[in-house]
Amino acid sequence: MKIQKITVLSFGLIGVLLSNSHSAAGATSLPVKNVVTVQKPISGTFIGWADKHSFEAKTPKGYKVFQTFNHWYFTHLKEGQNYTYFNVTNRYGQNIIIKINK
Repeated sequence: MKIQKITVLSFGLIGVLLSNSHSAAGATSLPVKNVVTVQKPISGTFIGWADKHSFEAKTPKGYKVFQTFNHWYFTHLKEGQNYTYFNVTNRYGQNIIIKINK
């Protein structure tokens, strides 16, 4: 009787551990369909920074807001200068900068 109880508890514990590890792995990975990887270059005039990672540029398609986490851009982009912005659009419609050419 004790051996059956230990066996049942062992299988139950293994089941719980396996189910928890599988759900955690699934929760942290992004679905492939939500990631946009096409780079879109667009030229425009740098207007200014909205905050430490978002800035505005005037493009032929109107004003656009771009996001970057490259701190070098924050100190080196100059207002009124023309740049070519290479960006991707994520699933939320945000334009994320890949690189900027002068």
